[in-house]
Amino acid sequence: MMTAAEPQELYIDLGDVNGTYRHAKYDNFIVGSEEESFVLKSLGNYSGNAGDSLREHEKAKFATDDRDSPNKCVHSYDGPWWFNGSSCGKSSLNGKYFKEGIADGRNGVSWGHWNMFDYKLSLTFVKMTIRPRSPQT
Repeated sequence: MMTAAEPQELYIDLGDVNGTYRHAKYDNFIVGSEEESFVLKSLGNYSGNAGDSLREHEKAKFATDDRDSPNKCVHSYDGPWWFNGSSCGKSSLNGKYFKEGIADGRNGVSWGHWNMFDYKLSLTFVKMTIRPRSPQT
């Protein structure tokens, strides 16, 4: 796995229909192998201004149509993600895209901390970047 070869960081850019942009950064991003169902093994420390909406998903397996979570989160959220627990979690960046930024429920592109956990707001821009962790200065 790419994330196991050397320490990686995850940088997430997020944006909404109003032109507001925020980011989240995790300094020790590790995803397990296919045999481990691409479990989100580690996030490390959070920094940024978007809120830590991925933390609850740490240790969750990546769920897809053919490998859904026990509570069928992929179906409810219209997309694959590291769903965790009975609530499915606080984020879903592979949800359904809504051009106007308003979801039908929790099936949009969501980041819980974005709008005080109002999941009807659907993000209109997301970019996830993985790179080798920057050396500490």
